[in-house]
Amino acid sequence: MKTLDQFVVDTSIPCVVVFMHRSNGLQVDYKTPLPAESNLTFLSLLKNPCEELSQLKPRQIASKLRHIVVAIRTIWNNSPHYNSSERITGLFCQLLDEIVRKNFFDWTQNLDGQYLKKLQQPLLVRCKNAPFRVDINFDKIVGMLSPDELGLFRQRVRFIDRKMEPGMTKLLWLSHGASNHFINDCLLHVDKLSGSFKFPSPPFTRNLEFEDDQESHQQSRLQTLRSTHLEIVHIMTQIHSIFAKDGAEVQEHWVAYTEKVDRIVEEAFRCNIRDSMKKLCTAITGDNKTSPNPLFKVLVEETVFTIQFVMLDCSPLKSSLVQDCGVWQKMLKQLLSQMASSCLQELYASMQNNADRLMKPPQTLDELSDSLTLLENLKGDLANNEAQITLIHERFAILDKYEVPVESTVQAMREALNEKWVWFQQVLIHSDDRQQKDKEKFKNNLFLSFEELKNKVDAAAQEFSIKGPFQSTLRSDLALRQIEEHRVQLEALKQEQNDIFSGLAFFRIKQPPCKMIWTMEKV
Repeated sequence: MKTLDQFVVDTSIPCVVVFMHRSNGLQVDYKTPLPAESNLTFLSLLKNPCEELSQLKPRQIASKLRHIVVAIRTIWNNSPHYNSSERITGLFCQLLDEIVRKNFFDWTQNLDGQYLKKLQQPLLVRCKNAPFRVDINFDKIVGMLSPDELGLFRQRVRFIDRKMEPGMTKLLWLSHGASNHFINDCLLHVDKLSGSFKFPSPPFTRNLEFEDDQESHQQSRLQTLRSTHLEIVHIMTQIHSIFAKDGAEVQEHWVAYTEKVDRIVEEAFRCNIRDSMKKLCTAITGDNKTSPNPLFKVLVEETVFTIQFVMLDCSPLKSSLVQDCGVWQKMLKQLLSQMASSCLQELYASMQNNADRLMKPPQTLDELSDSLTLLENLKGDLANNEAQITLIHERFAILDKYEVPVESTVQAMREALNEKWVWFQQVLIHSDDRQQKDKEKFKNNLFLSFEELKNKVDAAAQEFSIKGPFQSTLRSDLALRQIEEHRVQLEALKQEQNDIFSGLAFFRIKQPPCKMIWTMEKV
């Protein structure tokens, strides 16, 4: 039994010749025997259909093409070598090309002289609307290129044009043998050219792609910030629901707590921006140990370089990025200036407002209590305020380094910040001393008020003993009226005593109640 190679040698079937060409290519491409044998086995599926087609007349071929399609589909689904679209398409096209050539040759043998004369024309013709393009698949390949890409492949396109020149001048449709060789050669070069279009993308992004990436990243970060903010609001709302029905004093503490959380969130946001700026600054200027790395491969002097056979000019991209970086730099400087100025102004306003509250003399025990609580809170925040002042100086130092302009009023506040801080600490010290004096004053006033109360009670008791309804001649209605007036007076004295005791409790002083009031209640 003949082997497959012997069969190919002994036959002159065009389809089988293509099969032999493919099998030889496999033996060359695959150095290990197993893959080559596997692919030869799959290609042998085409032997019988091709042999059968070679014996058919042109009108009988259409019904038999299904066998070819089924065989090729089987090879595509199972062969490790022909499982790609490019390879199976190449195999399919060559088989069909051979079938068409064979039937065209058979058809031309039966033509009369009139039709043979019409076939005496070149294989290829130029497009009427584009003289430099040819009416074949190569036209579609070239049409896929942009003007810039066409310039890159201009030399290769010209080479293909020279290869096709015989088909437009010398070779005719009836030139069977030479035409077959010419077409195979052209298809080979066109296939190589189309494959060269699939070079990897250069290691940089175009301007529009870069802007799209930046926009997408910004939207992603913005969504993250919004989600985090909503989560914080939700947690704060849940916490507030616990104290929502409490008194005014609790609500005031809640407001203070909310403002503190706002400052923490604001500081976290500022730290995030500061860290991002540090990373960007390090990437641009480097650090003490390493030299700066070029950003996006365009901040280096070289903007024209070659990747394989493609020369890339990045000058327009570099120019665009430099402009964008300039805009970013300006916006970042403005943002840093605004952040530093706002933080400085807020600190000034906070110190002035708290100093005004502390220096206002208290008129009631409630005001004294609020002043004492405020002073204790401010003493506890001294370390945080000092750290904030240091941070403000650092931010303005960065602005000085990069020559960012600052408003004159803000600059004056910055220069006087240390003095303002010393003044504020002195206000705290003086307020502490004054509050101690205020506490003694209020305490002494309470003791005096209690002594006055006892005198009032003694006077009321003496008056009641003299003018009370003790006469037998007094009418009952008048007696009842005097008793009621006495009771009202006694209740007022008791309320005044309770107020004095409430004030003394603020100082943790317990005072025994007035005995005369107790005696008058028994009367």
